[in-house]
Amino acid sequence: MKKAKRMAPGVSRSHRLRVLFVCVGNACRSPMAEAISRYDATDVIEASSAGLYPLGYIAELTKQTLLKNGYPANGLTSDVLRKQAVEAADLIINSLFPPMFSGNKLWKRRTSLST
Repeated sequence: MKKAKRMAPGVSRSHRLRVLFVCVGNACRSPMAEAISRYDATDVIEASSAGLYPLGYIAELTKQTLLKNGYPANGLTSDVLRKQAVEAADLIINSLFPPMFSGNKLWKRRTSLST
């Protein structure tokens, strides 16, 4: 069962919260969160993901789990965490366990973007 993308009428991409999901390998947790957010909250979230040490591929079990639950896995990539992605994000969700850099400002909600 595929889930359809939903976008509320009149909602532009620029008004959505830019959320960056971060984990170590960017192969399981963060890509899964990205995929689910893209299809269940696309009207309010512009989702992306990255890893500290990306594996370079999305784990097969991740793809199977997404597909089994109705979420397309196409378009997901395993990418390194870059400064540009951090700066572009309104909210960074740290899915590292235990949390790394938890005191760093990069891992806290950004309430305003500096110019």
